[in-house]
Amino acid sequence: MATFEPATFDPDEDIPPRPAEPSGGPSRLQPTTAEGAEGVMLLREVQPGLSVMGYDVRFSNDTHMRGFVEPGTLCIIPLAGEPYATTINEDRKVSFEPNKPIVTTFRSPALFESTFSQGARRALCGFRLDRAFLDHFHDDDAGRSRVAVERMLSGEILGRRLMAQPALTNLARQLLYQPYIGVMDSLFTESCTLALLVGFGRLLDQTDQDRMSSSLTAKQKDRVRRAKELIDGAIFSPPTIRNLANDVGINPTTLRTEFQMAYGNTIFGYIHAKRMRAAQQLLRSERLPVSQIAYRVGYKSAAAFSTAFRRHFGYPPSAAARCD
Repeated sequence: MATFEPATFDPDEDIPPRPAEPSGGPSRLQPTTAEGAEGVMLLREVQPGLSVMGYDVRFSNDTHMRGFVEPGTLCIIPLAGEPYATTINEDRKVSFEPNKPIVTTFRSPALFESTFSQGARRALCGFRLDRAFLDHFHDDDAGRSRVAVERMLSGEILGRRLMAQPALTNLARQLLYQPYIGVMDSLFTESCTLALLVGFGRLLDQTDQDRMSSSLTAKQKDRVRRAKELIDGAIFSPPTIRNLANDVGINPTTLRTEFQMAYGNTIFGYIHAKRMRAAQQLLRSERLPVSQIAYRVGYKSAAAFSTAFRRHFGYPPSAAARCD
């Protein structure tokens, strides 16, 4: 995985210059009372169903901004300026605070409106996600990547604020203020946007896991912990869910529910992720054919293992030694 150095950033500094971006994008924000905003804006589709969006502007007049956003999920990190509120569909206010990630999901076009005072500076960066992005995943893909994307697109969330994460904030700054142009600009923008998507997915997972775990009783936690220990002790040849349920004294449906509440993943998803991580370590530490690694981690078919590995990590087993 690529690493990014933290971008230098001072909310009181002048807005940094940036090469002009192509027009168009996921939203249409326009000043409605004054043409008094100066700065930089980033609006671009980086993959089907995934668009990056961001801006850093200072207002020379009192300005009212409004724009429609198509159905999907917005994941945004405010980067500069005082806390402010945006009205969605004229009746719901959402508060934005610097460095606090915020997620908004809606099923129909939404109207966003904000009012800014003369001299105010606002900067943010993030992405918009819609269901076209799911076409990247096969229908039978049971890995956490598709699950995370589907969870981000499900339901209707208006302004869910998450805990500040310095790594995500730095990534958003790099994305908005990166210095490249041309091909390098496109490559850097796409890679950063995908990294930001992964970061939001992990943060949502952790937030939900903390919330759901707190709802389990001590007895429930003990038995799912026992189930997890049994799985970990036989990760390459795990017991069936029915046998696992019998061992901890509950029925399979209850075990599935409590396990996901405790660990934020299905039993199958947990086993799959553990196998993939073990395979990754073996591929990096031992010079063995892929077929032998596949057999070690519980796969009878090297082809099936290679497909699962690529879907999980984004690169084939043969590249494991070269990828972080």
